[in-house]
Amino acid sequence: MPKSNPHTKWKLALLLAMLAFAITLINALRSVYPIGYAGLYTLMFEGIAENGFRLPEALPYYNAQPIPFAYPPLPFYIAAVITRVFGISSLTYLRFILVPLAAGCVVAFYFLLLEVGKDTRIAALGGVLFLSMPEIAHYDFSAAGMVRGFAMLFVLLFWLFFWRTYYADEPHGRNGLLAGVFLGLTGLSHLSYLVFAGFGVVLMMVFSERRWKEKTIQLAWVGGIAAVLMSPWLVLILNRWGVGTLLAPMASHDNFQLARGLLYLLRIANLNPPWMMALFLIAFLHALTHKRWLWVLWFLLTLVGFGESDRFLLLLLIVMTVELLRFWLEKISTEANLIPKQRWIPLAVITVLVIGLSIPNYITLFRQQQASLTEEFIEMGNWLRENTAPDAEVLLIESDPALNEWLPYFSRRVPETGHWGTEWLGTYNEESSQQFLVRGIAVNDDYELLIESTRHFGWDPEFTVLPKKSALTALFLEQGIPIVFENQAYIVVEMP
Repeated sequence: MPKSNPHTKWKLALLLAMLAFAITLINALRSVYPIGYAGLYTLMFEGIAENGFRLPEALPYYNAQPIPFAYPPLPFYIAAVITRVFGISSLTYLRFILVPLAAGCVVAFYFLLLEVGKDTRIAALGGVLFLSMPEIAHYDFSAAGMVRGFAMLFVLLFWLFFWRTYYADEPHGRNGLLAGVFLGLTGLSHLSYLVFAGFGVVLMMVFSERRWKEKTIQLAWVGGIAAVLMSPWLVLILNRWGVGTLLAPMASHDNFQLARGLLYLLRIANLNPPWMMALFLIAFLHALTHKRWLWVLWFLLTLVGFGESDRFLLLLLIVMTVELLRFWLEKISTEANLIPKQRWIPLAVITVLVIGLSIPNYITLFRQQQASLTEEFIEMGNWLRENTAPDAEVLLIESDPALNEWLPYFSRRVPETGHWGTEWLGTYNEESSQQFLVRGIAVNDDYELLIESTRHFGWDPEFTVLPKKSALTALFLEQGIPIVFENQAYIVVEMP
């Protein structure tokens, strides 16, 4: 462990936890509904509870074909147990589980940065950056964070203990044990985070200066523990669905495509202020010029290997930024001949810099973290559930992707288009492109594109749902298509 004042170390950890707690609690209290989408995930953990806590074989409603329940199951079992034992509603669970998850993630990341950067205050600034990233909040601290938030927590804890195993001055067997446990828990939570961890394992093995024999034994110890934890689930899924289903997600989300990775890099640039991106760019160049090949190659592997890489790229950029800030602090202190008591001066400048760059991101975060669900939407979904045939297909023309994801959960009806869960069927990219078209139709009120897409893809919904404010609504009504449901926000028409 780095030499640091233990009181300062834990005080800063507590402050970061309190910051994460405040941000996520405020978001949870801003609406009676969860932020973002998690209809499929909610269906999963409710299905586990209803099935006597046995893992269901498949999931209904989200596709015309049953979706294999091949998802790593740990977060769903946690949700099923908590909601069933404590009598908490599913939507309440989705709102508030993110509060302890965000606090746990930032503390775990802080201690990792402390291992890497050897400076408590610089590590704390890395935690401030972590919490300010809208992309990380979108994936890990919105409703879908009931899965990804656990995966993020476990992968950060794995990274912390694996780093200690390979880079600490005095590695202990318990670090390898804990690394193996958290690697296994990562794999039981989300496979993308497991792959990200796998990239790191390979590179940390290569760049660690320990003897290869020692590194190999440690890797076997860590990997063996993870394999033991994951094996019951893996055996069950392989027995039910075969290896093809387990590997099918690798061909989805445009994984292993450089163009897609660059697109998400541009997304990071679009969502962050220019000065924040300048800091990240300087940090990357600093890592490159100082031959920090572990971070550089891990970054490049992640860029190419993931179709949705931004959250992982940001973790690595923050690590590189922490190393850059520590380098600046040491360089300024040395060249100015500062005694230890005077180091607070450059540290204060760096702190103001980081916090100043982070404030716009926190503002963006609060603007983006809004609940999509409304009482009118849920009312419409419940009407479909109670008043249409069980095999009826529904087309929702809605610009908000979160609402498209929630509809099958509330309506218990199959959507005409929808890509959620189809990575296990091997049809994700095709289904995703259709859903993208529906969003374009809704955004632009493009009736001609709707007709063209209906003919091209053979859409034939029994019911179409439209927002009342949409210009398409008037076009439907002009053709005499009967309204079968209407509230303040939506109409449902029965297609001829």
